[in-house]
Amino acid sequence: MAGHSYTDAALNTSGLLLDTTGMRRIIAWDPEQGIMQVEPGVTLRDVVRISLPDRWWPAVTPSTADATIGGCVAMNVNGKNAWKTGSFGEHLLSLTVLLAGGQLLTLSPEQEPELFRAFVGSAGLLGIIISITFQLQRIPSGYVDVHVQPASSLGELLRILEEEQSADYLEAWVDGFAGGRWLGRGIVTATTYSHVYEDAGLWPATAGMAGQLKASCARQAGILCRPVVKSGVRLANDVMYWEVDGGNASLFDKDRWCAQPIIQRPYLPVIELCCPWERNISGLRFLSASAAAVQRNHTPLAGAAFHPTLVHHQATSPGPLPA
Repeated sequence: MAGHSYTDAALNTSGLLLDTTGMRRIIAWDPEQGIMQVEPGVTLRDVVRISLPDRWWPAVTPSTADATIGGCVAMNVNGKNAWKTGSFGEHLLSLTVLLAGGQLLTLSPEQEPELFRAFVGSAGLLGIIISITFQLQRIPSGYVDVHVQPASSLGELLRILEEEQSADYLEAWVDGFAGGRWLGRGIVTATTYSHVYEDAGLWPATAGMAGQLKASCARQAGILCRPVVKSGVRLANDVMYWEVDGGNASLFDKDRWCAQPIIQRPYLPVIELCCPWERNISGLRFLSASAAAVQRNHTPLAGAAFHPTLVHHQATSPGPLPA
């Protein structure tokens, strides 16, 4: 794992940590079928540099292009299309793994299926992933059409989410500081692959992929902003909502500065989503927690085959796929 998890999943306090980011070869790429075999240290950025010119894109992408494929498997990550495509594990074809006893095994849904399912989402606790073969999805172009809508309440936000189910990617930003009649207000972003510019944006240089300089600047800015992170989040929330639906935002409350930041990821059944979400947001406000929430839809089947039974827990030129 590359250490980009929101919840520091790559940390192992007082334990041993094996770094596999040096295992960064793209072993094979089939541009006709969209199948790629990689070592665990290959990042999503490495994958896209190879696959995008051939109109293929990872079916599941988390929030950073610098996540490793090994980390995506180990944490069974999902993205902003989770209700459609499920989690990363649902697009795996096979894994080569090294167990603690020295056994080198090839796992797939057909070969050692139980161990295959156990490895996906096991946080690296079962063994070392040596290689990963996975299926990418065909895309019409490298551009997307983006539709942004403000929602003045949680009920309106959930209604917009239901209306935008045909989108390829869907996310709701929720202002965790807003209260009263604005409780749960937010912005819904629906993104669909563009069919207007079908031959455009298919090269990484034109696809807006962030470089290392920008990422480094962001890290330094984050360090500088830590002393005022709470007021900064509140101000960012107000500005973000005001930009989309001006006039519905209020200035941040100066009495709620300087709290300990925490991250929580509650998963709520759709049938009872609205009221628990309101209670979650109200609770965050009561605790004075720094809150910039994100709502994602998840398919009931997402991860169903990869339930966490044990988890409480420079790319080279690719060759042909082996026969």
